[in-house]
Amino acid sequence: TKWENILLSSNDGKFKNNNIKKGKLVDKVSDYYLEYNGELKGSWSDEILTAEPHGKGVMKTLVPNDKSYAISKGSWIGAGLNGKGSRTYFKDKKFTNKSAEYKGSFKDNNYHGFGTYINYLKYKYIGEWKKGKHVGKGKEFIPNGDTYEGDFKNDKREGVGIYKWVNGESYEGKFKDGYKHGLGVMTYKSKKYKSKSQVMVKYQKGKLKKVLGKI
Repeated sequence: TKWENILLSSNDGKFKNNNIKKGKLVDKVSDYYLEYNGELKGSWSDEILTAEPHGKGVMKTLVPNDKSYAISKGSWIGAGLNGKGSRTYFKDKKFTNKSAEYKGSFKDNNYHGFGTYINYLKYKYIGEWKKGKHVGKGKEFIPNGDTYEGDFKNDKREGVGIYKWVNGESYEGKFKDGYKHGLGVMTYKSKKYKSKSQVMVKYQKGKLKKVLGKI
């Protein structure tokens, strides 16, 4: 981002070799507002100050048109989080009512690596990320009590995994594009079965196509 009001304050008012170590940066335009407090990389040159986040710091982001309000903490390179950090989302510009939170690894300001995301609907994901999306191994905790653990691709269940319903039943097998798709094993635990029963099944885009028999 381009910082308009470059340096509002320095923690100690001291400069060394024309470098600014800590301070507050603000970028304000008509449709958003950013405020950063923390370590900086910057210098004076021909009476012009250039500075950007570099190191540990906290950034507040307000985008009223999108109703987006967030506080991000961690290690910065420019305007991007890199390494371990957190980002908390709020429903209001006063930052009092949380809507979601992520804790984990970042790369170029995106969730990247391993991390945990949870929102106010009590959806939770723990696992691997790539460029802000679920990619790799992870586990979802769904608000109704169901869970999924396995492979993800582009934010969708894809590969091999196990989906467990809150009633104790489960499907373990192949997924594609977010759906049960291909061969798998259903484990039933309903009233019509005196004990758990397992059957081999075949799904297509989430629909049961064939029961291949008991295991």
